[in-house]
Amino acid sequence: LEKLVAMLRKKVNGATATETVNRICDVLTSGVCPVPEDQAKEPMNQVPLSSSSSEDEAEDDSDNNDDDEKPDTSRSEKDSSIASDSKITLVIDSSVNLSGPVTDL
Repeated sequence: LEKLVAMLRKKVNGATATETVNRICDVLTSGVCPVPEDQAKEPMNQVPLSSSSSEDEAEDDSDNNDDDEKPDTSRSEKDSSIASDSKITLVIDSSVNLSGPVTDL
């Protein structure tokens, strides 16, 4: 870690660079990378697991048997746009035990 810090300090100049080197050291030491508020461009978007519109579509499909013949392209387009537009960051605390059985979730 000390070698890395020395190399970074040789390569960078200025107050912003020193702050960046200090942040890198903090992240390497703690294992957590906080995003400063001034650098967070937009809040994380949360995609609901189920929405009222998808429930309505499921009810409509059971009422109308004619809809079963045509493919449901609107849902696949909606899902693909959500997947391409979402920016999801996963942060796992080091104290979380991920080795247990699925029932522990």
